[in-house]
Amino acid sequence: MQPANIQLRQRPSWLATLDWASTISGFLLLATGILMIINGQCSLAHGLSAYAPLCVGSQLSVQSWLAITGIQFSLLSTILLPHATSMTLSKCFTRAVETTGMRFDRLLNSLSTAPLSAQLRGSKKVIIVRCLVFMLAALVSVLYKFSFVSVDAQGMLAIPNGQIYYNYGSDGYPDTDPSYTEIGESDIPREYNYALGDGVPTSILSANLIDFLTVSNGSVVVVSDPGKTFERPTDLIVGPKVNATRLTNILNGTVESCNPLLYLRSSFYVLRSLDNFYGTKWPLIKSRPYNNGVRIDFTPWNSTSYTFNGGIMDITSLANGSLQAWVAGHSLPSQPQGIYDYRVTVNMRYCYGYINWKNSAVFGHFEIEDPTDIKCQAFPFDVAAWNHTLWSFNAKAFIQAACAGKTTIDDSFWTFALPIIPIMSDHSSVHKGFAPPGERNPRCNNIAQDSFAVAKGIIRASRTGMTLLGIALQGVAIMAAIVAMCLIIWPRLPLLTEWPAQWLALVEGLDKTVVKEAVKDGATGTSVESKAVVLLSSSAEEGVKRSSY
Repeated sequence: MQPANIQLRQRPSWLATLDWASTISGFLLLATGILMIINGQCSLAHGLSAYAPLCVGSQLSVQSWLAITGIQFSLLSTILLPHATSMTLSKCFTRAVETTGMRFDRLLNSLSTAPLSAQLRGSKKVIIVRCLVFMLAALVSVLYKFSFVSVDAQGMLAIPNGQIYYNYGSDGYPDTDPSYTEIGESDIPREYNYALGDGVPTSILSANLIDFLTVSNGSVVVVSDPGKTFERPTDLIVGPKVNATRLTNILNGTVESCNPLLYLRSSFYVLRSLDNFYGTKWPLIKSRPYNNGVRIDFTPWNSTSYTFNGGIMDITSLANGSLQAWVAGHSLPSQPQGIYDYRVTVNMRYCYGYINWKNSAVFGHFEIEDPTDIKCQAFPFDVAAWNHTLWSFNAKAFIQAACAGKTTIDDSFWTFALPIIPIMSDHSSVHKGFAPPGERNPRCNNIAQDSFAVAKGIIRASRTGMTLLGIALQGVAIMAAIVAMCLIIWPRLPLLTEWPAQWLALVEGLDKTVVKEAVKDGATGTSVESKAVVLLSSSAEEGVKRSSY
């Protein structure tokens, strides 16, 4: 082989050959990677999912965090990995030409600026290293997009007002997507049927009635001491029903209205004949209703039952506007008819207040809670006027239906029947003379003015968490930064880089014949063919020269 010696008149300094882009990128990746891993520890990451938000900045969206990490991995893929690879290969080439020497054609063909066909004739190890680095850069450029996911977290959410729109695809009548269903109205979607008309009026088959019969507590709830329902003073709240289809983001929490809403508060005061500590004189049961009221008499569907024979409930009204019911069970054939078993007095009043609906993970639906009264107005009951209305007719029918299946000896059967009367009342007329107060809920001060309610609790996909893959990729970035730092401080200088000016200085010491042979076809992109072995030597300031052949 023909030897060729390259002589450096002055040894390059470490700072002169320092790759500042790799140095700065390495420090940035090292610092941000450590901070990212610390911040992601709160997410309880597992695979491609997370179960909790980030420690800091979880209010930022997934896209925002991907933009931040995108800068990280752009530095890794476009600067640190390519520069670290070039630095490593340069130091390896420098070591080879300083010690054992390296064939000139193999050196030139192994440079990254050489055509691909020429690189295939160079060092195979160099090609493998560059391919691995390229695949690593491509891999992290794709995988980092799975570093963050939306997670459920504790927080607050503004619920906007519902909208009214027209469904022109059906009958042209306006459909609604309301925030809530008002007291006494139905939440069942319906369309006009030319054969059946409108069907049962919405004010009869209301959301309140359905919630009471199904005991779902969506818009009707009984408020009393635990275990003392209807044994002590008990309130029955008949209020609006929230549109749960607009609250799908709330997994577990409470929704509170921003404006006062209308509801009916019925207070039940119950007195039993067995607990007559006040010496009340109980009237005898007669063939006519008590106090010229309305008698509701029912017999259970199982007429052969010998334990319960149905009962009566006499509905009357007092001078102060209270509803009063006298209740007794039918005596069995072997028993004489005596006095009433219960006296129930009901005071009804319409109120405005901020309504709370609670969604629990146990029941899976929103239940109305006992509101705080802001403004109330009495709702007087007149049995004579009530008995000549459509509300009375429908209430009696539903009371019969509510009690028809009862077959056990339980004198409190009226608890299934009496609440139907205040539920099935004309609630629409109250709006004419009873306006809502103007004050807004203080809890809604920090949300949009057109919001219907504010939700507080576990909000679906409201925060951002970091996945285990994201934490692992940050570890890869940290390792790459550490390796780059080690390469930078490695004692051997990268003297053989791909800077053209440096090569012009290097080939000055080569034999012109060797250079001419090596580059004769280089201009056309053909691989270099040369048997010359390149050796690198340098002179210190004292003028000592080292060369090898």
